[in-house]
Amino acid sequence: MASVIQKISDSRFNTELFRNIDFGIFNADYSKLLLLIELNDESHNIAHRKKRDIKVHDICNKTSIKLITFYTKYSNEKEYVKNRIIKEINILRADD
Repeated sequence: MASVIQKISDSRFNTELFRNIDFGIFNADYSKLLLLIELNDESHNIAHRKKRDIKVHDICNKTSIKLITFYTKYSNEKEYVKNRIIKEINILRADD
C-alpha cells in the first residue's frame, strides 16, 4: 500500500501501509490509481487478519481509494470479475 498511497497523517495506519494489496488498477498512463483489489481466502476469517482488513478498509476510505474484494470461496468467473471492475471504474468516472 505504501507504493500507491503517498502520505497519511494518521499514525494508526503507519504499519498497515507496508501490507500488500493483491492488485491495483490504474489509468492508461499509470498516473492515477483507480481502485485496489483484494482477494480473500479462508485465512481472512482469522481474528488478526480481520483486524488487518478493517485497517486496510479504513485507509482506503480515508484516502478515497476504492477497494473491492473478491472471495476465493466463490467461483469468480472471468466475466463476473471483469464486469465488476468495469462497473466500479465507470462509477468513479461518473463521480469525476
